[in-house]
Amino acid sequence: MKAISQKSGKCICLAAYFIGCYPAFAQQGGTNFSSWLTQGIKYELSDKLAVQAQTAWNPQQDIYFLYGQGSIKLNKYATLTAGYMGIGFSKVQGHNKYQSTLLHGIILAIPVHKVTIENRSLVWNRLITNGEDHHLYRNRLRLISTSSALHRPLRLFILDEITFNITNGKWQQNRVGPGATIIPSEWLDLELAFIRQNDSSSGKSNLIFVTLTCRLPHTPK
Repeated sequence: MKAISQKSGKCICLAAYFIGCYPAFAQQGGTNFSSWLTQGIKYELSDKLAVQAQTAWNPQQDIYFLYGQGSIKLNKYATLTAGYMGIGFSKVQGHNKYQSTLLHGIILAIPVHKVTIENRSLVWNRLITNGEDHHLYRNRLRLISTSSALHRPLRLFILDEITFNITNGKWQQNRVGPGATIIPSEWLDLELAFIRQNDSSSGKSNLIFVTLTCRLPHTPK
């Protein structure tokens, strides 16, 4: 097995320190546990245009979502995204509830030596059936270092994500944590992340994300 390079390890340590310096209120406490199990497909129509679809399930809260997104790469630094997400709750205060949501944003990626600084900004319109709609702004900063394992690409990252509720003018959520994207084959990605979350409604919790993405045949890598 090819070891992860020492330089990449140093980059991630610096990234962890950088994120740790943020005034993130998710970094304390958190005893509740929750997991998101996600699977999806992605197809790159060209070097600039891509589409993808995902389904996910949270077994602890019995929440699921269906997600579709299109993206267009403006240049090597900026990508525009637009998507639809349907969120289903088995029971919310004893009643079934479904949300139709729209997500549109921009992703900026700037390489600095061995680390890529990635910032995703998006507006999330949550249209709630038989309830009050919410309009959110979400910003995610990720520091990404690329290495290899077993002769396959490996991306290590650490993130800090904040969510602001535009509807009521209050901060709603903060997420902080490390993760890795493993690429075991030319057509498959596996992403794992452990996240500490603080939400103004549900409080502190620990989240595990497991995301399996299949790149359709003839999709450029």
